[in-house]
Parts: sequence; structure tokens; C-alpha cells
Amino acid sequence: MSAPRPAHSAQDLVPLEERLRYFWMFRLAAVATVPVFAWMVSSQLLVSGWLLTGVTAGYLAVSLGLHLVWRAAGRRLLRLFVGVLILDALYLAFVAYAAGNSLSPMRYLAVVHLVVVALLASYRTGLRLALWHSVLAFAVYFARDSEVLGAAPLSGSGDEYRSLLGFVVLFWLITLATVTFSAINERELRRRRYDLEALAGFSDAVESAQDPDAVAEALVEHLAEAFGIERLLVLAGPREILSPLATRGRVGRPASVYVDAPGSAVRRAMDARRTVLTEGVDPLEDPWLSKALPQPGNLLIAPLTSEARSLGVVVLEHSLRPGSRVERRVVTIIERFVAHASLALENAFLMEQLRRSASTDGLTGIANRRSFDITLDRYLARAVASFEPVSLVLLDIDHFKLLNDEHGHQTGDDVLRQVAALLVEHARAIDVPARYGGEEFAVVLPECELPEATVVAERLREAIATADLPVSITVSAGVATFPTHGATSESLIRATDTALYRAKDEGRNRIAVATAPLPAPDLPVQRPTGGGTVPA
Repeated sequence: MSAPRPAHSAQDLVPLEERLRYFWMFRLAAVATVPVFAWMVSSQLLVSGWLLTGVTAGYLAVSLGLHLVWRAAGRRLLRLFVGVLILDALYLAFVAYAAGNSLSPMRYLAVVHLVVVALLASYRTGLRLALWHSVLAFAVYFARDSEVLGAAPLSGSGDEYRSLLGFVVLFWLITLATVTFSAINERELRRRRYDLEALAGFSDAVESAQDPDAVAEALVEHLAEAFGIERLLVLAGPREILSPLATRGRVGRPASVYVDAPGSAVRRAMDARRTVLTEGVDPLEDPWLSKALPQPGNLLIAPLTSEARSLGVVVLEHSLRPGSRVERRVVTIIERFVAHASLALENAFLMEQLRRSASTDGLTGIANRRSFDITLDRYLARAVASFEPVSLVLLDIDHFKLLNDEHGHQTGDDVLRQVAALLVEHARAIDVPARYGGEEFAVVLPECELPEATVVAERLREAIATADLPVSITVSAGVATFPTHGATSESLIRATDTALYRAKDEGRNRIAVATAPLPAPDLPVQRPTGGGTVPA
């Protein structure tokens, strides 16, 4: 089981605590810079050094207090964060006023503050803060001009006002440039995070997939959701033969297809084990693909590979206009999806192979004895519930030991394989042929009465007797039906086996039908009074 992934808010591109540390680094740097600037322009200061020191100490104390409240709050309060930013702007406006000159370097602390906020918070917060700084700058100017702040009035030449306007224009140019690049970076980071979260969600989905079809369906669903892809096709199989596992959109579902044409785009992707981008499909090289994707546009063909083996391909049509190029980021993340799907498909194929090996006979490829027992029990349980018959045919190759002695065990194995193939070919579609053991075979016939089962058994016997095999053989067969000849799997097998040996005793190369078991004999009942016994 995979470990649970931590939950993050949409804003947590960088941990919040780390961003707060950077904000405090800026505040400390600003406070340390103010005395230096104050000493450099001491003759122009409009306030005393003691007042500037007191305001700075109060600013630090209130900022620290709000920060402690922030950390102690059970939930992170956005208003506290905004309040601290407003306090920063107020303090910087006071410092700019104290400098007494619109061209003083102390005014540019507001520019640094804005850049820090735009990069560490968000570009939207940066824009709002830029407006707040501008309002404060003009408020301080008009308050000073009207002698509200107690300082000497400004000269009427307008130089100070023009300097302020120039500073504000420069301030907004820097603001717009900073927030533009911040927005681009933020959008790219969010997009990459979304891609990684989509990939993580797909990885979780394929962890529970038990078969190749489920893996392919999960791949199609998550690719379509993550990239808005409307048409998708997933194929897998041996090197030249691919079969569709999943599709999406207006896609024809082809049968097994051959991709052996040297100019095939699918073949190129599989051979090079690299993603192929192409506009449209060549109907001569990929005729099946042109039929599966009518009027194709821009196609991306990504190979499904595992180690040195090719598993198949993923063909998708991206929605860009003809002639445009898909982003490299999109190609890269799609390749990551496909790489995860390749590993999951390889595991699913291996699991499917293990399940098939556990239920099939290694020599003949049909159901083995264990699978036969499970199938017969399941059909009999269903027959009890639905009151339907189930018949059983047991077949034994006549004189098989003599065949091995005269022609060798290799020929005997070939005969067993071909007999199994004949049973599959000539049995009904719902019947289950199995290798019962040695040279014996069994066929479970669900929903089959005894007369029909006898016809099926005779057809199987005749098909084997007339088949073009390396060595001519015949089989003997026994037939029995549930519940007439047995109410359990053990009794039904016993009745069928008895009929089989009767067919052998009667001359082989024939079938025999099981006889219904005789009713239990009446037992004598002892009367409590009188002499002798009477039938019950």
C-alpha cells in the first residue's frame, strides 16, 4: 500500500513557513538600512532621530506580535498576513516622509518591498500592494503640502510633485514587469504541479488494476482528463500483432492488426522506442489506423515498452490547430504516463499469464484437472439453483500406451495436443474441454440434457477418428448427466467413468451412456407385535 500523500493548498508552491522567513529577512534588512540612510541624509530629515527610532521599534514589535498570533492561530488567518503587509507599507511611507525628498533612496525600499511580495506571495497581492503604496505616497505628499504633518510647506514650483509622479510611474513600471513575470512563473509552477498530481493519481489508479484492459482504461481516462484529449487508442500485443485494449472518442475499434510496414508511424515509434509526432496518417502505411481514426489531425504515438520488450503503442490526437507544435512539457508528461502504464501492463500481463498457467494444462493448452474440478463444481451449483441439467463426457485414447511404445513419447505428446485442439473445435461454444489426466480428457456441457450430450460425444469421437493426425487413433467415451446419474461432482464423475470403461469393454471406439442408479432396496421393518417381518 502506498503512503498517503500530504495535502497542500493551491498556494503552497513554496512552504508557507519558508516564505514567512524571507519576509522577515526583508523587514530586518529594511530596519537595518534605515539608520544608514538617516545618517547619510541627516540634514534633510523632517523628524528627529528619536522619533524615527521609536516608530521603527514600534513597527518591529507590532509586526512580531501579529506574526506570533499568526503562528498560534488554529487556522491560518489570511487577514493577519494582509495586515502585516499593510503595516509594512505604512512604515515605509513614514520612512519616505522622514527622508524629506522624493528622490531619496529610502523611497526605493517600497519598490523592494513590492518585488518581495510579488515573488513570495502572489502577483495579485503585488498589484494590490502597489496601489496601496501609490495611495500612501500621494497622501503623504498632499498632507505635507497642506501642513497637516507639521513640516514646512512644499515649494509651489511643482518640482516635488513632478518628482513624485516620476517615481510613481517608475514604481508601476517595475510593478507591472515584476507581476507579469511572477504570473508566468506561478502559472508554470501550478501547471507542472497539476501534471505531477495527475500522474500521481494515475499511479494510484493502476495500482488496483488487475488486468491489462483495466490498466489501459485507466490510462485513457487520466490522459483525457489531464490534457483534454478527445480521441485515444491503446494497443498492445506481440511485436507485429497488436490488439486494442481501450479507446476514447470517435475511434473505430479494430481487430488484431499487423504493423509490419517499414514506413508505418506506429512501427517507427515501436522500433525506435521514442514518441513520434505526425500530422495525419498515411493510408498506405497504416491503413488500419486511418480507418480507426477518421480524418486524423495532429497525432502523438508513444510506444509502450518494458525493458527491451515492446508492449504496444498509445495513439492520441491533440487538439492543436494543424501545423502547430505540441509543447515539449506535454510530450514529456504524456511519456511519463505511458512509462507508468508500460510497467503496470507488464505486471498485468505477467499476472494474467500466471493465472492462465495455474488453470491450463501446460502440454495441451486447455483447462487442467484443477480448473476442471472448479468448473464442474461451479456449474453444478448453478444447476441446483436454476434446475438446469449439466452433462459430462469423459474420453480416453484407445491403446495410447502402445502408441507411445511404437512411435515415441514425442509423437504421443503431439497426439494429445491435437486431440485437445479437436475437442475445442468441435465442442459447443459454452462447453469446457479439459485434460483429465494422462490420455484422458473431459468435457463439461452446461445446460445440456442427456440426448444432446450423447450427440456431442459422438461428434467428438467421430472428429478424432477421422482427423488427419500423425498416427490414426480412436477414443472411447462415457456420458452422464446431472442429476439423473449423480447429484454431486464425485458421483457424476464416477458414473461417467463407469460408462467409459464399459465402452472400452464393449470394443472401444464408441460411446456409452451411464445407467441411472437403482433406487435403494426396501428394508424390512420389525413390527412391535406379532412374529416375522414384512416389507416396509
